[in-house]
Amino acid sequence: MPQARCNALPPEVWHQVISYLSKIDICLCRLISHKFNDMAVNEALAELSITIGSRARHGEPAASEFQSAQEQVARTSSLIDRITHDPTFASFVRRLVVHFYGWRQHQMEILVDALCSLHRLQSFTWFGARLVPSDNILHALERGCPSLRVLSLPLQTYQNRKLSHSILSRLRSISVTPPEFGTTIRTTLTSLSCNTSLESLCFLRMFYSRPADIPLAHLPNLLELEVAFTDTYDGLGEAVRQAPQLQSLCLFWITHEVDEVIHEVVAAISHLPNLAMLAIQHGTTYTPIPAAACAQFCAALRGRARLRRLFCNLRIRHDDCAAHLDMLATLPNLEILALVTEDVLCVEFLAELQRCLPAQLSVLMLSHTYADSHGPQAFLRFWQHFSNLSFLRVEAWAAPGLTAHDIVHHAGKSLQLVQYRGDVLDVEHWEDGQTMLWPWSTQKILLRGIEDSGCEGWNWYMRHSLA
Repeated sequence: MPQARCNALPPEVWHQVISYLSKIDICLCRLISHKFNDMAVNEALAELSITIGSRARHGEPAASEFQSAQEQVARTSSLIDRITHDPTFASFVRRLVVHFYGWRQHQMEILVDALCSLHRLQSFTWFGARLVPSDNILHALERGCPSLRVLSLPLQTYQNRKLSHSILSRLRSISVTPPEFGTTIRTTLTSLSCNTSLESLCFLRMFYSRPADIPLAHLPNLLELEVAFTDTYDGLGEAVRQAPQLQSLCLFWITHEVDEVIHEVVAAISHLPNLAMLAIQHGTTYTPIPAAACAQFCAALRGRARLRRLFCNLRIRHDDCAAHLDMLATLPNLEILALVTEDVLCVEFLAELQRCLPAQLSVLMLSHTYADSHGPQAFLRFWQHFSNLSFLRVEAWAAPGLTAHDIVHHAGKSLQLVQYRGDVLDVEHWEDGQTMLWPWSTQKILLRGIEDSGCEGWNWYMRHSLA
């Protein structure tokens, strides 16, 4: 890039531009010049991921794990030492992800000094069910990380340790990483324990026993609520009445009767005029939705022009599919949709989707009992209509002859990710077609972040698809 063009924009603008790049592209920016290296290094080191202990399971060959484990120990020790003793390096780190698989308590304490040095840390995430963060870890986050705004911990942490108001009061997002939970959920963030207003909190993802336990009266600026209930969904509509400002309602890990859940969802969204995101993730994959509940659901969503994201993994019966598609046709601003039906995936069904769904759709999941393959030509008009689609997931219980190449053959260059038969594949475009890269590993799928999926919308969809 010519030096004059580089100097035409102030560094602040370049920092903003670079912040939207992938990690690989950020690293390439550092090779352009000394000036770009100085501007890109901030983003290159903004997010760190460290692993303590081994994720290897019993029975796996120790020899194959030994070298990678040794390399991981060396990398982790080097990073923690650098954070602790290099203030400039520590100042770059704004997001820290810890994968903790150790058994010994002293392994956890090596993080304490490092956390006390991360004064610009904005986001902290902890994975690992063997040991949850100790009190010293939480105290280090409170004392050493005044900029912390996003916190994601195992559920046991919220149950066993009371987070101080000084740390809760400055958080914008609180969520749980995959938990092991019992039938009774009592955390720092229940209506019984939370008795002070948390005005900064905008995002909450948590387990509760029942809707009345959510402290919505103390969360005046909450915009996104993602919850799972272990005992009952009764009272969800009445609870949400306290938070009409909600723009997102997501229910995950549902194990209750569908009729009960849909009744409460309909009651809840009637109090949410600004609803933009709705997710219903049943724990039993693709449970059918009864006809009466489906009619209720469609009536509640019809004409919701503000709704941009809709995820529901309940299976729409064949007799209800037409009414469901007619309802989707009244949602002109949809960007993300998960559609699970008993209908056959065929040319006629794809044509019906083009009639009902907006062309600007960016993420689409289609799940069917059967796919009638006609080769790549079946998707030709589909791709001509959905020219903005960047992530497509297709599932069919029986799909003789249908391949991932058939699905993406006529795709535009906007398509970057496809999921078919369980494989998540990155798509690269060339002048003469597309190439699909190796499937994502199970670890990458389960622990994926925005840097893996590519955008916040994909991450939102995958969070509910894989909950």
